[in-house]
Amino acid sequence: PLLTGMTARLKGDSTAAETAFRDLLNTRETAFIGVRGLLQLALDRRQTDQALVLARQAHRMHPNQTWILKTLYGLEVRARNWSEAQDLLVKLTKLRAIGGQKACDDRAAMLLARATEAAGRGQADQAYFLTREAYDVAPSFLPAVLAYLPFLIRRQERRDALKVIEKAWTAM
Repeated sequence: PLLTGMTARLKGDSTAAETAFRDLLNTRETAFIGVRGLLQLALDRRQTDQALVLARQAHRMHPNQTWILKTLYGLEVRARNWSEAQDLLVKLTKLRAIGGQKACDDRAAMLLARATEAAGRGQADQAYFLTREAYDVAPSFLPAVLAYLPFLIRRQERRDALKVIEKAWTAM
């Protein structure tokens, strides 16, 4: 079934590929290979909800496989599952699969997304705290700088705003 599934996928016959990969799920020894094949098919088809389910299943089967972690991380971010994505980012950083600065920038980006969601719900204080945390995590990450400055200006914290600008300017 593995070769049949891979051949069918390469030929563009996703129905035959899916059938072959599903057959692999029936045996404990080949189940992971079946999940991997179905995951790739779901990604090919842009079925992100299905891909997320399969990536989570693959992660349960092999929790330290870097490619699974990266795939699952991308899908959790796309689904706006910030807590799950944050946990995966920590794991990817520990495994050195994502570099330090990228990890900081990614974490800041997730905090900014949460801040935007909080602002949309009318939670201005929460939006401020999340934005400030994003800046603290990655002070040279331009989106964090640009999001944080208006808060400082509205709060009449002009000296802090100037320091943020100077720090960002120096980092560039």
